[in-house]
Amino acid sequence: MGFPIRSLAGLLLLSLFCFSLQAAASDAFSSKEGHRSPKLSSRNPQAAVRQSLHPKEPVSGADAPPSTPTSARWPLGPRPVRVTLFGESRCPFCADWLVKNSQPLTEQIGEIIEFRVVEFGNARRNETTGALSCQHGPLECEANAAFACARAAFSSSYRWLNVVTCSERDVFEHAADPLKAFDACVVEEVRRGGSPFGKEEEEEDEEKGLLGEERESRLGSPDDSDPVGDDGERAGRAAAARLRACASGDEGAALIAEAERETASLRPRHTFVPWVVVDGLPLGDASLEATRAVACAAWRGKREARPEACLAAPGLGQQLPRSIF
Repeated sequence: MGFPIRSLAGLLLLSLFCFSLQAAASDAFSSKEGHRSPKLSSRNPQAAVRQSLHPKEPVSGADAPPSTPTSARWPLGPRPVRVTLFGESRCPFCADWLVKNSQPLTEQIGEIIEFRVVEFGNARRNETTGALSCQHGPLECEANAAFACARAAFSSSYRWLNVVTCSERDVFEHAADPLKAFDACVVEEVRRGGSPFGKEEEEEDEEKGLLGEERESRLGSPDDSDPVGDDGERAGRAAAARLRACASGDEGAALIAEAERETASLRPRHTFVPWVVVDGLPLGDASLEATRAVACAAWRGKREARPEACLAAPGLGQQLPRSIF
């Protein structure tokens, strides 16, 4: 498709051209719509699901409704660069990308990007029955929904990413089912940073029986000999049970439907996973270095405000991912 561009320098020039066109379109839109970003004018299903998971919690900050001005969400001023990884929960190549690249990317340039993971990939929906079929089987559909619920619940900072990468590490290292590690990864994150759910919600779950047989079958029955049977463990198990309920219920179905719509809207369509997109520019299975370089080039903030990682010159001889042009 067209002539091949093989150097990272070529990709940066192309991305700068594309982003300049996007910026012009965005400025034109802002002049007509009261300086509101067009992306923020669409419905936010993640915020809606989070509100259903936390019915007594006000929506604010990064989870605010789409009408919230970008300056209120991102104190650096310019809107963040959206870096999205389209993939699947049981895809070994997606797990490889997440485990190796997501943490360095968010640590190095997290203040100027909004990193997201959309797990739908090559799933297909039966047009007659509406049934969903995932590439790696029913367990992948379940794990996709569980990860989506974790993102909606652990929305502050990148705590959700800790849960997802922890779960995906088993896929990366042993080609295992990510759900085998999911509950334990939720417990680990809750013990480290606290539960995303309040005490009242945990007590409600106990009354509904969400922490009974399912908890014991997946995590073992706590007893006096359990070395981690403390409040953190209890809260973690409660959070894991609530996320499981989300994944198997209407909230999980809504999040997967949104992932399906977003994946179907890709232009050009993805031809494999993982598929990295930076502000609408497809990079295929881009490396960490290429993704970071393009995201840095796309950010419209002042040079002196850029993260240190953005100021380092990219390697000009680096090869680009396959088939992105």
